[in-house]
Amino acid sequence: EGRRVSPPPGVSPSHDGASLDASGELLRATWGWEKQDSTGFVGDQRRQDPAKGFVPMSLEAHGLSLGWQEVFELVLRSGERVLSRNCSLASRTSLQGVEGLRKVTLVNGEMVTLSCPKGLEVQWSAALLRLGTGAEVIRTRLLYYSSQPPQPEAADAAQEVAGITLWDLEASRVACGLVPGETGEAAGAVQQRSADNCFRAGGEVDGSPLINIGRGLWLAMEHPRAAHGLRNNGTSLVARLWGTAPSTAYFASLGAAAPLSQGSFAEAMPLLRRQFQTYLRLIRASAPRQHLHYASWYDLRRHPCVDSSALGLPRCTAAKTFNEEQSMQRLAEVHSQLAARGVSLDGMLLDDGWDDAGMPWQADALNFPRGLAPLSAAAVEKGTTLGVWLSPWGGFGEGGKRRVRLGASRGFEAYEGDWHTLRLSGPRCYAWFRNASRQLLLGSGVRFFKFDGVGAGLGKPGAGDFGEDVDKLLQLTAELREDALAADNLASSSGRRPSSELFVSAATGSWPSPFWLTSVDSVWRGGPDLGRKGVGSERQQWITFRDAMVYESVVQRAPLFPLSGLSLGGIVWSGAEEPGVYLNSYGLEDFVDEVMSFFMSGASQQELQVQPELLAPAHWDALASAVNVSRQNRELLLDSHWIGGDPAKGDAYGYASYACPPCAGLLSWRNPLAETRSVEFTLRSALALPQSWPGGAVGGRWRMQPIWAVPSSIEESLLPAVRGLDSPTAEAEAVTSMPAPPDRALPLPEAVKADAGASTHAQSSWEAVLLDQPLVLQLKGLELRAFKVESLSP
Repeated sequence: EGRRVSPPPGVSPSHDGASLDASGELLRATWGWEKQDSTGFVGDQRRQDPAKGFVPMSLEAHGLSLGWQEVFELVLRSGERVLSRNCSLASRTSLQGVEGLRKVTLVNGEMVTLSCPKGLEVQWSAALLRLGTGAEVIRTRLLYYSSQPPQPEAADAAQEVAGITLWDLEASRVACGLVPGETGEAAGAVQQRSADNCFRAGGEVDGSPLINIGRGLWLAMEHPRAAHGLRNNGTSLVARLWGTAPSTAYFASLGAAAPLSQGSFAEAMPLLRRQFQTYLRLIRASAPRQHLHYASWYDLRRHPCVDSSALGLPRCTAAKTFNEEQSMQRLAEVHSQLAARGVSLDGMLLDDGWDDAGMPWQADALNFPRGLAPLSAAAVEKGTTLGVWLSPWGGFGEGGKRRVRLGASRGFEAYEGDWHTLRLSGPRCYAWFRNASRQLLLGSGVRFFKFDGVGAGLGKPGAGDFGEDVDKLLQLTAELREDALAADNLASSSGRRPSSELFVSAATGSWPSPFWLTSVDSVWRGGPDLGRKGVGSERQQWITFRDAMVYESVVQRAPLFPLSGLSLGGIVWSGAEEPGVYLNSYGLEDFVDEVMSFFMSGASQQELQVQPELLAPAHWDALASAVNVSRQNRELLLDSHWIGGDPAKGDAYGYASYACPPCAGLLSWRNPLAETRSVEFTLRSALALPQSWPGGAVGGRWRMQPIWAVPSSIEESLLPAVRGLDSPTAEAEAVTSMPAPPDRALPLPEAVKADAGASTHAQSSWEAVLLDQPLVLQLKGLELRAFKVESLSP
């Protein structure tokens, strides 16, 4: 049904056709009307008809005209187009400037309501925002609906809209090297220009913004399915979305970073990434946060296995029975072990197998006879929350087939043929899935949902032919957040403690568009759950495989996606089912490497897929140490980015992150080969720190300390050098000979150090490393090193 959104209270709409100028220091946009006619007088006042022809007048970034051609476009199923210039003004409301709101300032803007052809009304708004980092963003919003209530046996006008365009720029002014989004015939029509003055694809997956690296610009429709590219004739550069829905708000943005006044072109991309991700954090569904939770999949399974063994085993002999008693015991054990070490547990996830075989998405009556509420209450008592796994497809293996059969018997829509899954976009299927999810949230206190199985599946760049299903999942997450907020407000007003904020994970079927994070909190890294690559123990091969999937699926395909928004699979330490076969190596040193490498990635969804009985005190100590490092540096880890090369090819690689003020960073390097190798880098390159970013000034001095104790001393592993500097100075030369101060590394437990052979060498810290000073790190075979970096400059 169509609905109208009222202007902000206390603001009177106007109907005049004056243009509006939204100007900042970096961006400028003006829009207005082609004409406004007068039709005589009322008393002594001239009466005016509504302004007609809503058009863009200018759009500039850093003084460069971007050739804005149309404010918006609605494409009907018939192929007809309704343009903004075809619409007349119904009302307009000024958006007043507001400072200090969530580290962003609203400079100005306005909201207009338009009467358009084909029985449509459109509400459009634009706001000029200034971020705390100095970047500016023009953010637009569009919502359309029918101008008249639906009539019996009459087509609803809004339902005839097939897609929308929210940016339309003149390609000859701004495009470079883009593959046309809709035909392959127009690439030659685009004039090639220097890379510092054109927009190119900012990723290989749907929902990747267009970027102009040299000028520090991004342009996007903020939806994971959005397409960005050239229109058929190659004259327009557009951001558009097909399969839209009436009365749904759609957003788009043009962002500009401060000009790159110093530094090289190679520094421009890190600056753009950091500015874009700063903006992304403002528009996310919820503030980014770490979520440490026990997950049941590699520990508790339905008995007999039936659908619970990916190995095809008739019995899950190594896994515990998935029931209330075992779940309570696991919750108590993991919580107590971490609490004894000063670490709180954020959640407990009941993975596949918790629901009733005869009534999907309701607790199994035999294994959970009291439902999930008692388990949820036990979690709340421990300061944690309960989560559940759900699959819009119905699931995987025999369990998924069973749910599809049961759903079909109840009239729920499903896909036929090879792709035999439930169809979430079907009205009956969606109502059932939504009601089950709401009952879990409101009736059982669930505050963590893992949605696994939607869209086109693993490895795909987008939703493919299943866009309606993806959009329904996005709609469901928004509705669940509203329900959770309402429930928490009610609890607060009643004097009860509100639950934790909802956490939502999109697993199989998601892809690394940054705009998934406007609906969910984490996205799957891509690839199978488990695998092995490279050399070393099976555990070391698993670490290489996990990180190779991140590099292949995310780093290479989606450079603007924040790695902190990923689900990597977490810590897998289990002898049950798949891990017992694929990862049959349980040395303590391997455990430490897996834990260190995982938490240095900055991944916000921190899964503990463990069997507690396999963890000795030394394991829990190492885990608690890594969690504490992660939490102490949570703001730094929001900037997590890739350093090095491809793990699958044996390249040295790792993660780094940076924030300022206070100016500090983290970095880790891992050698996936069995042979010792050297890695040469500078702190500037590893931290992705342009000269124009706070802390990036040439000549700054930095302290670099190991985070965990390691076998090698500084003299054996890290060799500062002055070669390669443009102007070696006495200050730089003094760095290599400066005596090392006492060890400040965060030590691992004694048992871990002894097992790893790390207790025989004192650790040193490096008190005066220059930002541009080449450093050579010696890495033994399969060695992982992690460092904390802090600026010493005032």
